[in-house]
Amino acid sequence: MKVLNVAVIGAGAAGLCAARHIAARPDLKPVIYEQSSSVGGAWFYREETDKDENGLKIHSAMYKNLKTNLPKQVMEFPDFPFDEKLPSFLYHEQVQDYLEKYCDNFKLRKYIKFETFVEHVKPVSQSEGERSWEVTVKNVKENTTSKSVFDAIFVCNGHYASPLIPNIPGKEYFKGEMSHSHTYRHPEVFSGKRIVLLGGRSSGQDISLDLAKHASDVHITISHRTPRIQGKLPKCISQAPSISSFLPDGKTIVFEDGSQTEADCLIFCTGYGYGFPFLDESCDISVDEGRIRYLYNHTINPSHPSMTFIGICSRICPFPQFHYQVLYSLATMDGTIELPSKDEMLKEIEEDYRNRLQEGMPHRASHVLAARQWAYNDKLADEADVPRLNQRVQKLYDDIHHTRVAMLLDYKENEIGLLENGSYNVVCKK
Repeated sequence: MKVLNVAVIGAGAAGLCAARHIAARPDLKPVIYEQSSSVGGAWFYREETDKDENGLKIHSAMYKNLKTNLPKQVMEFPDFPFDEKLPSFLYHEQVQDYLEKYCDNFKLRKYIKFETFVEHVKPVSQSEGERSWEVTVKNVKENTTSKSVFDAIFVCNGHYASPLIPNIPGKEYFKGEMSHSHTYRHPEVFSGKRIVLLGGRSSGQDISLDLAKHASDVHITISHRTPRIQGKLPKCISQAPSISSFLPDGKTIVFEDGSQTEADCLIFCTGYGYGFPFLDESCDISVDEGRIRYLYNHTINPSHPSMTFIGICSRICPFPQFHYQVLYSLATMDGTIELPSKDEMLKEIEEDYRNRLQEGMPHRASHVLAARQWAYNDKLADEADVPRLNQRVQKLYDDIHHTRVAMLLDYKENEIGLLENGSYNVVCKK
């Protein structure tokens, strides 16, 4: 039996999930390249905010007090539950520990090459009709470079390393501190400051609450596409529309409704861009303002189907989706799924894109799933011929979303209890 070698880029949650299922097959062998010294990816907390000790870009956006905004019963991989003794809403250290245990339970460390940076990936032909991948890597400790050839490649490098900072008229006037949520670590350094957070989704909401005990005044901006926070907020936090401009005085921020505020700090909670600087042009993958051209089912490279991407979608329940994307991708490799032709895949991609535009979604939301995620997960599961995700996960996910809107201050104190009949109960601690 021929054993295929599979490269996995990244040892975060997506990469570990890919390696776990690759290693479980006797005809496949993974090699995992991880540029840091640890597994965990985005969950590996670093005090550094820009570059690590090897001069490489920090991928983690964890901050000291971060707690998950989804309960563990929703977050966990379908085949590896969290410790039942843990609370429902976890600190980032507890999620990191979970990923360490996942790695060790499935004996994945032997496949990981730590502190190894992927410099270049390009397709090469081994024989007629077959495609392989030449991967060039650098051992950052030894400062040595090597090349290896693989039969398939899983790109799992995450999308939390390239902060997006929008251009706003007059931004150059602002003399206060500007930063992105990617570099936020400790609320204490903002003590007594007047702060505006641009972006009112999860990260903006959670960071504003973290700042509330220390800052003198916090404005969180809510765009027209984001519902206003309905629940009670600390007295120092107020909601405002998005920023329209800055005044030349160096401290005044103007909101879209014409109102103004003076600020000492502006934190952009405006998300991240996709980046694959290691991919050669011949990989036929490019990024166009938040849209990756092109990925079939947000996963498969139509030009080179032995290249797959895990963890691209946003506004999802990530770990379960990684599970299904990996199983789907492996099913395309072993023949369980016969992929359409390249032209047919591209046609389906364009149809999905046009449908999104017709629904009023912006171009940059090409990989946003939100409510679509459940049908998407089921589609992958059905095609891969594996069990679907337990419907309880969707119901609990949706219930927690509604609870968050109504009880943003306190909902993370709740405890979720799973019942034998497949349902659950919620115990409110406050």
